[in-house]
Amino acid sequence: MTTEETVRRIITEFLEPAEGWNLTTSFADLGSDSLAMMELVMEVEDSFEIEISDEIVETLQTPKDLINFLNKETS
Repeated sequence: MTTEETVRRIITEFLEPAEGWNLTTSFADLGSDSLAMMELVMEVEDSFEIEISDEIVETLQTPKDLINFLNKETS
């Protein structure tokens, strides 16, 4: 499974976004509050076996931002 596929699966599971969302849709528009974002990040950390600092989480505005970060960290 690619990074994008994994992130899409996690977002769908934890945020239950509306149909038609894409990688540039903001996490806020996907229905992410602080608790949902925390759960999403924990699942991402488990799936990719990495740790994401709070400072980095604050910079992640869209799924594309998250994918870019993960690609950089896991390459």
